[in-house]
Amino acid sequence: MLAKTFDLGKTYPSGWRLALLGKTRGGTRALAGVNLTLTPGTVTGLGGPNGAGKSTLLRVLAGRLTPDTGYVTLDGLKADDSRLRKAGALAETGARSFYLRLTAEENLFFWGALYGMSRAEIRGKTDIFRELLNIREEDPAKRFDALSEGAAQKFSLARALMLRAPLLFLDEPARNLDRKSSASFFTYIKKLAAEEGAAVFYTSHDPGELARICDRVLILKDGVLTAELTGPELKKAAAAGPGKAEAAIAAACAQ
Repeated sequence: MLAKTFDLGKTYPSGWRLALLGKTRGGTRALAGVNLTLTPGTVTGLGGPNGAGKSTLLRVLAGRLTPDTGYVTLDGLKADDSRLRKAGALAETGARSFYLRLTAEENLFFWGALYGMSRAEIRGKTDIFRELLNIREEDPAKRFDALSEGAAQKFSLARALMLRAPLLFLDEPARNLDRKSSASFFTYIKKLAAEEGAAVFYTSHDPGELARICDRVLILKDGVLTAELTGPELKKAAAAGPGKAEAAIAAACAQ
């Protein structure tokens, strides 16, 4: 599924408390004139400093926030928030949108059923992602509010991945993952795009992480897209030697 944005803008009004980001943003412009394309089979990275608007952009694309200006199209048709929510799966850090008094496993079964999956399908997917993300044997039976930050992150990723949405939005997905889980996760995401045609939008403030997984990288600063490193540019930098692609992304972020 091809997703495009046209002049997206979002401003948090004076006195707005954005609890999900844990900060007050009085009259702060979060997005301004954002135009981008997410192509099937491609992992598009989004870099930039903290507070640049990366999470806001993902939430708009996933139908969780309505932009003040502009719009999103899916396969050429203008999409409202409801259609965006159906087409895309969003994985965020923390415990957003999970039922804290349910166990982690009960949460996955609830969300899977909500999207029309059978219990057998959900069980099969959860078993796959328990192994992929190195989820501890005891964690699925824990109440969600009793999970460690890293474990909660893994279940957030498992939920997004098991829905098999054509658009996958990943907000700092590796932030709390251990090295083993990160390695298998990166491999899986690249395979998901290359073999199943998913359009993946991946945010991180870590240039090395973006260089490792992304086919192209966009840079967002103060709500504005300021640079793009295309696939050929990243490949050329990588061919120049170890760390060169990472350095190119870091340089674009610093401009």
